[in-house]
Amino acid sequence: MSILVKHDRWSYISGEIPIPTGNDATACELTRWKSNDEKAKADIIQSIGDAELKTVFKCTTSKEVWDKLQSVDASKGPVHKIELLTDITSFKIDEDYDFREKLDTFTSAVEQLEGMKIDIPNDMLVVLILKDLPPSFENLRCAIRS
Repeated sequence: MSILVKHDRWSYISGEIPIPTGNDATACELTRWKSNDEKAKADIIQSIGDAELKTVFKCTTSKEVWDKLQSVDASKGPVHKIELLTDITSFKIDEDYDFREKLDTFTSAVEQLEGMKIDIPNDMLVVLILKDLPPSFENLRCAIRS
């Protein structure tokens, strides 16, 4: 919110500056509103992580993005926490799986948990990653141990 306020775009999300409609709306006003709304949307998108980005990529206005993020944030109850904790504790890489994609999923879950004020020590995160790496990662495992 503070970035949007700083850039004078919070009004597009709060509804103080509604989209021009009706006979009184000129093409110029509509174009200006859309341009500023896109800038507000960009400000929000630049402030969120990859996990949230996947959630809002179909939204067309800054208000839609804001509302979607709020609804996702509201769903951070115990069940969601359990799902995220399960994601990181069941981290396993198969030989034929894309390591980067799996690591991104792991990192996203950790970031979401941090956002919920659940901090997992870095040592524990390393153990969770290393414990189920396939044999082809043995050199990495040895390097980290030493």
